[in-house]
Amino acid sequence: MTCHSAALYRFFGLTAAFLSLLLIAAESSDPPSVIPEPILHASPAFTRIEIPPGEERRLSITVTSPAAARLIAITTDCRCISSITPTPIELLAGKETQIDLRAVGVLPGVKTVSMRTSTGTVRIQVQVLTTGLGTGADVLKEVFTRARTAKASAWFIIHDLRGEIRNCGCSAGSLGGIDKIAALPTRCSELGKDLSTHFVLSGDVDGPRPGVGGTLAKVGWTVGDPAVAVTARPESVLSTPGVIAIIPTTPIAVENARLLRPLLLGGMMTEVLLVSAEGRIIEHMSMPIDASLPSQPDVLTAFEDPLTYTIDDHSQPSQSCATCHSAAHKSWSISAHARAWASLKEADKTDSCVVCHSAAISGPVKKKTLSPNVQCASCHQGAEAHVASAGTVHTKGTTDCRSCHDARHDPGFNPIAAWAQIAHGK
Repeated sequence: MTCHSAALYRFFGLTAAFLSLLLIAAESSDPPSVIPEPILHASPAFTRIEIPPGEERRLSITVTSPAAARLIAITTDCRCISSITPTPIELLAGKETQIDLRAVGVLPGVKTVSMRTSTGTVRIQVQVLTTGLGTGADVLKEVFTRARTAKASAWFIIHDLRGEIRNCGCSAGSLGGIDKIAALPTRCSELGKDLSTHFVLSGDVDGPRPGVGGTLAKVGWTVGDPAVAVTARPESVLSTPGVIAIIPTTPIAVENARLLRPLLLGGMMTEVLLVSAEGRIIEHMSMPIDASLPSQPDVLTAFEDPLTYTIDDHSQPSQSCATCHSAAHKSWSISAHARAWASLKEADKTDSCVVCHSAAISGPVKKKTLSPNVQCASCHQGAEAHVASAGTVHTKGTTDCRSCHDARHDPGFNPIAAWAQIAHGK
């Protein structure tokens, strides 16, 4: 990264932090008389790093504990960010401790790093800027190209299935779709009839809905293949004949080519191993289950996702904000948030999808009733009490954007660019 680029990233990072502070200051109620001491100071709390696909970068954060404490573990929601600094660490009161992280240019987006201490957990966020793996279809073609070159078999392994039953298409990189997973064996036979392929589900094979594993087993996936061992003691099966991959269920410091640590926690990915005739792992790749892959739609009929919410098309909660916040309301009215409902396909108007394209209407009579579009109250907590009190009760801060723009639905989400599109004052 050039000095000029680094300066720009520092500038934008500081700008984002400053804007966040302004929002919090503007929307928070009067501070309590006693402000609790934070369990850990982490700096920077948000950072951005640009990484070419497949390459590594290192970054450091500084933590300071007000009182003596133990940093027990450092975990992340995506293995493209990992800690280099071993734990546990004894933190001395008031003394800075440097934590080193490794970032890999695999999946773009904002990643959460959790630091669990003896007094609580603190989280920071790292935004990875990368073109990443590419689409699922691109990775799949590359798998077969490399498998032919190496004369290897290809093992597709999904551990602890998570994600959406259907790929919602919220973004170009949205993950999900058991119809995509179901179509994979057929697509692979089309791409490489001359190659040996294996499809394995391990761990939680149902994930989004009971019966998913059984349905996928009917179309070429194997549930619980003994060649893929899932264990808390991986060292005990490292020398077991016939075991191709070992998935540890607890953190382990041992490194071995057969130890398979799935890339993404909570998203639909398949890990791909290229295995030689002698059972040696030649290469490990990760492939997103995304909209670029073919579909086998008939498997979806057994997993209908209904809409049990009532949609009140006449409600316009944000209109009540316009009287006092006309400039902010104007910014909202021309944003994608104001058209979020229209962006939903009819087939996506289901319980799992509509909650991020609408706003809840509170009150006992309005239970399970939603107003179309992402309204002011969707992001500004306590907005209804604020309106009801004619502004004397302040809102209570903003909702984390990642509650909707998460790793499954919008893996490439860029919070700074997103804020630029909806930026508004009071």
